[in-house]
Amino acid sequence: MTVFSLLFVGMLNMLAVASLLVMLLSVTILYFTRWKAYEKVVQLAEEQALRTVSLEKNRPEASAATSGRREKTPAVSVVVTSEGEGALIKRNLESLLNQRLADFEVVVANASSEEDETFIVVSELQKKYPHLRQTFVPKVHRNIDQHKLALTLGIRSAKAPWVVVMLPDDVPESRDWLYHLSTHFTNDKDVVFGYSNYDNSIGSPGRRAVFQNGKRFLQQAQAALEGKAVGCGGTNVAFRREWFLQSGGFVDSLEVPYGECALLVDARAQEGRVAVELHPDAVTRRTLPNASVLTELYNVADDIFSRLQGRVRGVFVNDAVAGVAIYVAWLSVVLFVCARWLFFGTVECAFLTAWGVDLPQETPHYEWAYLALDLPALLLGVVLLLAPIWAAKRWCTALNERNFGIYVWWFELLQPWRNSH
Repeated sequence: MTVFSLLFVGMLNMLAVASLLVMLLSVTILYFTRWKAYEKVVQLAEEQALRTVSLEKNRPEASAATSGRREKTPAVSVVVTSEGEGALIKRNLESLLNQRLADFEVVVANASSEEDETFIVVSELQKKYPHLRQTFVPKVHRNIDQHKLALTLGIRSAKAPWVVVMLPDDVPESRDWLYHLSTHFTNDKDVVFGYSNYDNSIGSPGRRAVFQNGKRFLQQAQAALEGKAVGCGGTNVAFRREWFLQSGGFVDSLEVPYGECALLVDARAQEGRVAVELHPDAVTRRTLPNASVLTELYNVADDIFSRLQGRVRGVFVNDAVAGVAIYVAWLSVVLFVCARWLFFGTVECAFLTAWGVDLPQETPHYEWAYLALDLPALLLGVVLLLAPIWAAKRWCTALNERNFGIYVWWFELLQPWRNSH
């Protein structure tokens, strides 16, 4: 072998070692920034499941007077906004009205000032449900978004000290949804938000939407548990009514026609006064919109993110770092495989011969010493394949979602090219 050939072989070994070290560093970064990033949320979900199961045994039996509602809970007002969505109100409102809670009301905040379909549906249901009310937007109002104005009027008219905000297409998965939220309605909390996502029984077209919503909720929940409230969803979220009014309501976002709850929590919520509810019975589901609406919602999420305070950048930086690390890790795998392939099997590579690289004419015998390099690389490759699925399965279980399987690989590879928020 010529001196140049020996140098080339040495460079291949150096490339393999360097690739292995970069692979190890990337996997370590991925472990802490993505695979174990939501450990507090997972642990909280497990603790709350155990806590609420134990409470089930101690709950009083439903009496005929309360029609199956739970006793000994704070009074709650559920405010549902409607902007010409009478059909959704008709289809979903009874799932809220039939919650098992002792003292609650449902207020439909109608963004219209006319007697539209929503008014007719609610008026009819009021004959059956005395704890149902509705509010209207006045005909003459300033240039304020009607949805925000309707929601504000609904919260102001609420009779209970706690108000739960819901969208008309959002449906609880259990009659105990409101009960589980109310377990956090204590004097040391101002905001409580639960998990809401699209229907998880859908097929592959909606997996991205469900996955991204789940990841966004995890980021918000993890931040809240770390004392950094960085927003929340626009549904399945509860406010202390007094705190809402003292904070000025949605005064910080009057010029924006969306994101009112997220911007309010981001601007006004104090450290340690935000709670997260993760019990499976506290989950709510929405119907998956069509592709064009989803695209519009992604754009809305981008704009809301850009309006959040600067501290939010630190919350999402881990996922951005992980997005780079996943590509660096797989690039290291490719470089390592190429280096080892060139070392063991390039005797017939014409381009190497043309450059004067005279490699051995026989493939080198594999020696035990090579395992010190190859075995760690193999183990790291297996970790790269299996760890994303393991991590996603853990948080899917915590959020009561279906397992995404190998789809997680595809999502992780595409994540750097999509906004993680």
